[in-house]
Amino acid sequence: MEKFLHEQVFKRFIRMPYGHIMDCADLSGVAVIPTAEECRNYIPSIVAWTTPIADGAMFGGLYLYALCQRYAATPSEALKKDIGVLIRGLLLLCDISDVDGFIARGVADDGVTHYPCSSNDQTGPWILGLYFAMHSDAADADTKEEIRKRLYRTLRGFYRNDWQFRNEWEGTALGTYKSADFRNCAKFCLPRRWRESLASSAKRSSAHTQPKFRPRAFIPAAR
Repeated sequence: MEKFLHEQVFKRFIRMPYGHIMDCADLSGVAVIPTAEECRNYIPSIVAWTTPIADGAMFGGLYLYALCQRYAATPSEALKKDIGVLIRGLLLLCDISDVDGFIARGVADDGVTHYPCSSNDQTGPWILGLYFAMHSDAADADTKEEIRKRLYRTLRGFYRNDWQFRNEWEGTALGTYKSADFRNCAKFCLPRRWRESLASSAKRSSAHTQPKFRPRAFIPAAR
């Protein structure tokens, strides 16, 4: 059953060549992907809800974490290949934005354009999956270095944004780790610890600058 379900995920829900897990698809794996124009015009919404690309970072990060655990127990070349697909997909969601700390949900039909708002639910699993992949034997040294660079860039962005989830709109954020919500308190611990760990290979003087970002508009946390 485990093998069958894994095969179904990759056959039906992994969007190639990008390596993103879609929210929905028909039985043959076909989905209606938003166009670049729809993304630029925020159709159907700024957070891509009801589209197949609404949760690529969340699903991809969580599934990558699970596959890394599986690889540690029962390694195989086929599983290593699948892990590589998810890693490349998650790295792309960081690379398509110039905003440090922003992780896109997915990409439009052109493979680049994306909706301008991420969230706690997207970025947390993205960090989780890649951090464990960086410490997995399934990733080679070059891949681990690429992961380290993206993780450090993203966590540094969080730190400088006062741990708020920056949007691509100037001066806005969508949720924060620094709140009285018990879930965010728990989620805050590991990213903060991991940022310190990753900063050890960078200049401490630049890693410990005061947060520069002060949002003019704050949007309550959303999925």
